[in-house]
Amino acid sequence: MDWLDEQLQRVRLRNRSLQATLLLYLLFGLLFAILGYMFTVSFCVGWERLILNEHQSLEHFTDVFFRPYTQTVPQEAAWSITILQVIRRWNFIFYLILAIVWSSIRFYQEKIRQPLLIMEETIRGIRKKDLSISCHYKSGDELEQLCSGVEELRKQLVEDQRQIVRFQGEQRQVNAAFAHDIRTPLAVIQSNVALIRLFQTSGKMTEEGLYDSLNKIDRHIERLQSFTFTMQEIQKIDEIDLVREYQETSRLIQAIKDIGQAVIDKEFQVEIAETVPERISFDLQIISQVIENLLLNANRFAEKRVAVTLQVEAEFLLLFVHDDGKGFSKEEITKAALPYYSRDKKDHFGMGLTICQTLTQKHGGVLRLSNAVNGGAVTSATFNIM
Repeated sequence: MDWLDEQLQRVRLRNRSLQATLLLYLLFGLLFAILGYMFTVSFCVGWERLILNEHQSLEHFTDVFFRPYTQTVPQEAAWSITILQVIRRWNFIFYLILAIVWSSIRFYQEKIRQPLLIMEETIRGIRKKDLSISCHYKSGDELEQLCSGVEELRKQLVEDQRQIVRFQGEQRQVNAAFAHDIRTPLAVIQSNVALIRLFQTSGKMTEEGLYDSLNKIDRHIERLQSFTFTMQEIQKIDEIDLVREYQETSRLIQAIKDIGQAVIDKEFQVEIAETVPERISFDLQIISQVIENLLLNANRFAEKRVAVTLQVEAEFLLLFVHDDGKGFSKEEITKAALPYYSRDKKDHFGMGLTICQTLTQKHGGVLRLSNAVNGGAVTSATFNIM
């Protein structure tokens, strides 16, 4: 068997399919059975001729199986001759069974056992919520593809877990911002209602004071209504599915120009880098929503001009929105994308950049804030286009 193993190591290719490998082992096993059978027959015939003192030569190999002996079998040697004849006639079945068993064991050990152990360990880790155990196996056969599928599943679970953690972190930020932002309008409404109840019943509140309190209540109710609308929009964004498809880049460029003309009331310019191919894979709806929010934000703080630069690097589409305003402060660069952060809370709830950040991450990218060297704010959004 060791000789067969050595021969198999010489002819067996690493990337041979399971079917071809099994056939190879069976052929070598059959070869072993035939050689073993021939050797055993030759051995038995030699002993039989020796016992019978048979000197007549064998003209053909088939004479070993079919030609009867010329000598009479002595009574004392009959039992030995019978045993040798049984072994000679039926040993091939023994060698054939042995070859099948050997081929099956070697095939399992060489091609099945290792990938099964690797997949079993990875699946056991997944069941225990341990996603650090990879499922790598290189053989070039169907089991490598199966292990690759398990590995892709593991990576997807890791990514899903990362997304869940990120979503939970964002949700905590939203909840914290919600608790913080809603406290002020509720406190104002509550204090004004208390003033109305206190002074109106005693007749000490003037119509001007009543009107002022009601106006304050009305303004903060509008803020709460705006807040509710914003929360509904965020939920809609979370429900958006990423649908990337290969499209003409000109469609995206035209969409950016149309959005800019609709929301920008200052000078507006779109610049296209030479690295942008004619067709790329992207979700036009998601990118359009991002660019609309970025342009709205830039238009609020720009003095005279807003510009958009579009370029492609490796597997990412990059969009840069530049305005000539006073730029971001140090605090805004780190906090502007947080939920409800804004320079002016009176008129804006600060969700535009948060929405952009969520959408860029959904598209496999990231949102970054910076200041241009020559002044003004620069917001960059990247999108995975592979």
